[in-house]
Amino acid sequence: FSQNATVYIATLYSKFAPNSANGKYTASYSQRENTREDLARVDANLTDKLHFFAHWIQDETPENFPLGLWAGGNFPNVAGSSVNAPGENVVGNLTWTISSRMVNELEVAYSQGTISSSFTPGSIATSSAISSQLTGNTAYPDPYGRIPGISFLAPITGFGYGSTPYKERNLDRTVFDNFSINVGNQAIRTGATVS
Repeated sequence: FSQNATVYIATLYSKFAPNSANGKYTASYSQRENTREDLARVDANLTDKLHFFAHWIQDETPENFPLGLWAGGNFPNVAGSSVNAPGENVVGNLTWTISSRMVNELEVAYSQGTISSSFTPGSIATSSAISSQLTGNTAYPDPYGRIPGISFLAPITGFGYGSTPYKERNLDRTVFDNFSINVGNQAIRTGATVS
């Protein structure tokens, strides 16, 4: 065996030897999935023609993925990842009933969503003790310090690290104004959105 193969056998395959009647490694594991959402809303009729509402939503979704984030078939905790996907939304809306035929609505909204994934402590994929034993003769060194993933044709399981580390943040700020007027049996609507 090559030096790299010896390292993988000693640090990966020796820990996950077949343990079932079909000659495969089977394991059960727990996966954290805590979700919390906080919500506040205010509705107010400021006058008989002016209505205001506002809401605020914030959520947290800390999870762990013992097989890795979007990693497919893997051994537990080889590329385990810890993920959080917090989000926040704030909206303010003002509706003005100008007359029995005309209505104007103005809304301001702010939204942000994030997905952040990092390896859990002790993941083999980022072990400096293991990577220091490898030859390092790869065409493209990994910028995150991960050991190279390996794959085989079935029925042997390789290992991959999926999409960890992964960071994504989406921000959205939107203002819109809609104006409606009823003319006879017709409703005419116009508006503008800036996002």
